[in-house]
Amino acid sequence: MNAAVVLVHAESDAGFAADVAEFLRAGCRYRVDLAEGRISAGASLIEVLRRALSAECAVVLLSPAAVALRSSAAEWAAAFEEAPEARVAGLQLEECALPALLRRRRIVDARENRLAAIRELKRWLIDAPREGLREGLREGLREGLMDMPEPAVDAVSAADLERLRAKLSDRAGVERLVPGSALVSAFVHACWSDFETVIWLDCAGRSRENLYAELGLRLGVPVEGPHEADRAAVERALRERRVLLAFDHLADDGAIPALGPLCSVAAAGDVSEPEIDKAGVIDALRIWHIDPSAATRMLPMAETAWTESVEADWLTAREIGRLSYLLTNQQRRFAEAGLWLDRLTAAAIRHQDRATAVESARDKAWILERWGNAAVVVEAEVAAPVQLTLFDEAPVEGDPVRGQRAMAAAR
Repeated sequence: MNAAVVLVHAESDAGFAADVAEFLRAGCRYRVDLAEGRISAGASLIEVLRRALSAECAVVLLSPAAVALRSSAAEWAAAFEEAPEARVAGLQLEECALPALLRRRRIVDARENRLAAIRELKRWLIDAPREGLREGLREGLREGLMDMPEPAVDAVSAADLERLRAKLSDRAGVERLVPGSALVSAFVHACWSDFETVIWLDCAGRSRENLYAELGLRLGVPVEGPHEADRAAVERALRERRVLLAFDHLADDGAIPALGPLCSVAAAGDVSEPEIDKAGVIDALRIWHIDPSAATRMLPMAETAWTESVEADWLTAREIGRLSYLLTNQQRRFAEAGLWLDRLTAAAIRHQDRATAVESARDKAWILERWGNAAVVVEAEVAAPVQLTLFDEAPVEGDPVRGQRAMAAAR
């Protein structure tokens, strides 16, 4: 269950409190309780706040009406002694006397710009469960966005950025932008702190298996296949946290994961096929066991390099496919690894490369055995007429894949 935040407020501020509650429910994963925080006639702020301190977070709307009944310093001290770890913030609506113990907490000034203040409050709530870790989180987010291009100065207007902030930061939403738009990177760099998690991906060349494997990696979700299970796991994680997915070069028909109530997507359309340094891709893949991170970043380009080479330069394509399989298999991204094996098997058959086809089919059978359906797929592989014609083999003891193919051919 999502954690709760209690909005402590005077009855005369109930209308604005309702607006704040609606904004927070749309933009972060907190249940907002208004009834528990209402300061009824004759009650004091400290009486209501004392109850609210048992919640995950308490937010006090500070106005003359809220602080009308004064309480002693001893009453304030006793309340905070009862809940020393309580997370409390104040949203100052008007000029009023601020209780001394509240002044030591986070006070957000809403006297001039209430929308900006509520946005700041939301960011505090997103950070609240992780106080003291924020700098580490900043570094982690910077690392996750390190490959994202920096937006050019004055690349986008303030009005366009505000429109996107209202649509994607203030609430969950989807925005598809024109090809080549700088808004995606500008928005991420300006508004990343409005989200618990920000994931940027350049989608050029990515297969659906690679896309979901990358999303699973960034979300901390195991993605060991098959693809349908990976997709379900990723989409389940997206329903449970405030996430921004920022996609560049997403094809017009590119699939966007099913969104939960808190997930936003900013996607810029495809512009053109990326230029590939095929030698650089192969060099990075060859040392995947030494620098797996660099090799992983090359996987989308490996997809394009494979497509360019598979018919004209089989030896190069075979090396790209095999290295990509070894990398993704080692990372337990089995749906993606299986996709590479399917490609290798089909292409090897066309190029009459028996050894590669048999090796790839055997490795795929191992993956499918993990998923509990190896026998079905091996039989389907055996039943393909083109393979049976190409691999006219006798049964080989100890090699069930080749043996099954030969027996099927004999039938």
